[in-house]
Amino acid sequence: MRKATLLMEHAMRTRCSDMARRPARVGATRTAHPTPPKAPSIARGWALKSAAVLLLLVAGCTSLPAPRSMPVARGSVVIEGPAGYCIDTKGSRDTTAGTFVLLGSCASISGVSTQPRPQAPAILTAAVSAGSSGAGIAGSEKRLARYFESRAGRAALSRSGKARTVTILGHYDGDGAFFLHLRDSSARPDPTVSWRVLFDLNGHIVTLSVVGLPGRPISARHSEALLRAFMAQVRAASPHPAPRKTTG
Repeated sequence: MRKATLLMEHAMRTRCSDMARRPARVGATRTAHPTPPKAPSIARGWALKSAAVLLLLVAGCTSLPAPRSMPVARGSVVIEGPAGYCIDTKGSRDTTAGTFVLLGSCASISGVSTQPRPQAPAILTAAVSAGSSGAGIAGSEKRLARYFESRAGRAALSRSGKARTVTILGHYDGDGAFFLHLRDSSARPDPTVSWRVLFDLNGHIVTLSVVGLPGRPISARHSEALLRAFMAQVRAASPHPAPRKTTG
């Protein structure tokens, strides 16, 4: 299953890279103590279970305008990318078991030249847990750091499920989130360096990632900035809890 997923992920990135290079058609219409947080496994686990979904990505581009946002988790979270990024609905799924959302260039996904393009082309993904109980990301940063540096944590981050393929290049916490910079050397011709961030949102754990396109690497600085902008956009687009009424 992992081999099939790797092949389809490679096809996904190759397709996105091809779309970014060619002109668009004009006029075409892991969380509670003592176990480690489950959030890190959401994206990889969902991808492994959704190989058939990712296979749709190699079928070609749609000629319809791509949506800018996608409400998920019964509307409690809204996935929306920075300017120029749209939802690839064929590669995204929202179910009671969890959510996986794929984003790319609006012009490339839709095949419409008048649609926006991002300044820094990349592949963005979002995974949303079905729901979290107990401790979330905020307040668990030290425990998360220990976990991701462990063999089990690195295996959870690996596309092949092997800890030895992952090198943690850095991690830090801030703004109620945990950031990871990593390299995954699993056998593949695609870019191996990525940025990820995990944070709590309306009772769910959200994992966002930024990966460069084949042959079009994105610098660590720009990738991190793009990830922060992605997180800010998701937070801003999602429903805000109503303020608690005070009695007195």
